Amino acid sequence: MTPLSARGRYAVLTAIAVLFSGCIGPDGSQIAIGPGVVIMEFSPDFSSVQSGEQVKLQIRVQNQGGVPAENTKVALVGISPSEWQSRSGGFEQALGRLSPVDRETDTPGEIQSRQFSLTAPRLPEGIEHAYEPIARVSYDYKAKAVKAISVVSTEELRRLLQQGRAPPITDVQSSGGPLSVEVRTGNAIKTGQSGRDTVSFFVKITNNFWEQGGTVLPSGVSGGGATIDYPVNVKITASGISISDCGGFANADQTPGNGIVDLWQGKDAEITCELAVSGSTVSRQESLITIELNYRYQTEAPSQVTVIGTDR
Repeated sequence: MTPLSARGRYAVLTAIAVLFSGCIGPDGSQIAIGPGVVIMEFSPDFSSVQSGEQVKLQIRVQNQGGVPAENTKVALVGISPSEWQSRSGGFEQALGRLSPVDRETDTPGEIQSRQFSLTAPRLPEGIEHAYEPIARVSYDYKAKAVKAISVVSTEELRRLLQQGRAPPITDVQSSGGPLSVEVRTGNAIKTGQSGRDTVSFFVKITNNFWEQGGTVLPSGVSGGGATIDYPVNVKITASGISISDCGGFANADQTPGNGIVDLWQGKDAEITCELAVSGSTVSRQESLITIELNYRYQTEAPSQVTVIGTDR
């Protein structure tokens, strides 16, 4: 497959964002939880300028996720500060905290806009050059994903199946963001099985916008003697039942299910955990598996401005 250009990746990312934001929620809301902070538009006030003229690069961003985006910043890259002199705002500006979507009041996430005022570089007369500035937006994000599971004894499960009342399989509910969470548990967690002290479940964390240039920012965190390139802080808990062990962490805490995972090449990470079921006297209960993610993310969008040389 032919790789997408930077502008092509931005078009795909924008289409995905529109798809997320245009859905109707399960509670009747017109606003769905989306992929975190999205660059809605990034463009110059004029697509073509002469050497030495002012050009304003304007950007609008929105938090389409279900939790606040903290410490949000926008940086201008792809063009040289020594060629493009800043008139105001420099090459990085703070956006601060962006409020999330409010499903209860049907309120969209916060929108912020900024502009970079620059002086076009000097080029000889008769020369034209198309520059491609890139806006990079980074932010801190804390997201949660929850999956309800049935914890039943072997005898109770047999009775339910005989009555045609198998425990329901539920979907993962998420507060949104650029990373998605998949949880596989089977139909139910069975207790009281002979010779089994634990039951396993699987968690996969995926960067949904890797192909469009979205990335978890490297932080230089160390774990296991090596640098963790794409770190995500993860906390996994299960209500009413204890987690005995988890594998897949690059840097694990003493508490099972807590630690830092490293997204493989920035794409995804897989975790396998075990629930302690030996000695359980529960015949039937619902348990919530909760996965909390804490990370810094970056998304980008390209633009283009042509400079017409006038220097003799």
